Amino acid sequence: MTSILQAEAYNKIRDINVTESLTDEVLQQLGHIFTRHGVHDQFGIALLHRHFDLYDGEVMVHQQADPTVIECSPLDLHHGLTACSWYLNDEDALQPYEYMLANAKSESPSSSFFQDVQEFLMVRGLKHAAVVAVAKQITELSNIQIETLHADRRMMRTTTYTRAETEDLDIDNPHKFKTTAWSFSNKSGLGVVAFKKCVLMASGIHEVRSD
Repeated sequence: MTSILQAEAYNKIRDINVTESLTDEVLQQLGHIFTRHGVHDQFGIALLHRHFDLYDGEVMVHQQADPTVIECSPLDLHHGLTACSWYLNDEDALQPYEYMLANAKSESPSSSFFQDVQEFLMVRGLKHAAVVAVAKQITELSNIQIETLHADRRMMRTTTYTRAETEDLDIDNPHKFKTTAWSFSNKSGLGVVAFKKCVLMASGIHEVRSD
C-alpha cells in the first residue's frame, strides 16, 4: 500500500454530482478483467468521486454501525487503517482512496490484476472515473446498498437491503438514484450487477438525511 492519501489530493477528486456513469460496454470489459483474474468475489468497480472536501489530516473511514449500516466519515487518523478502495493517482500508482479500521478484513489487489485494470482505464480515458473497491466485504449480490448524505454533510450512511425490500423504491430510475458501484459474476456467463446507489433529490443532487 502506498502512503495515506492527503486531503489536498482527495479534494481534487470529482464531486459525486458531476461524475458520469460508466457505460455498459466499459462495465462488460472491466468484468472480463475481474473474472479473468478470479477476483470478482473480492472486488468490484465504483465511480471515483467525493461527497465533500476534507480538512488537512483527515481521511475517509468506513465503519460498521450495525449489521446493515455502514457509515463513512472523515477521521484525523493515520494509524490502524487498512485500505478498502484504490484509485490511480497522479503518478499512476495504486493509491488507497478510502479506508477501514485495521481490525476489519480487507485484501489488496494483485499487481498483475491492477496492471490490467490500470492499462484499460488509461487507454479508455477513465483514469479519473473509476476506483477498485472491496465489493464482497460490503454486500452480497442478492443485496443492494442505498447511500444518503447525513444532514451535517460530513458523513455518508449506507444501508444494505434485500432487493425485495426495494421493489417499491424505483431504484432503476436514474432521476431518483445514481449507481455508484458494480460487482461481477461469471456463474452463467458474465453478469454485471449494480450493488450500490445514491439517493437523488428532484434536483438530481445527492439527498440529505437527518437520521
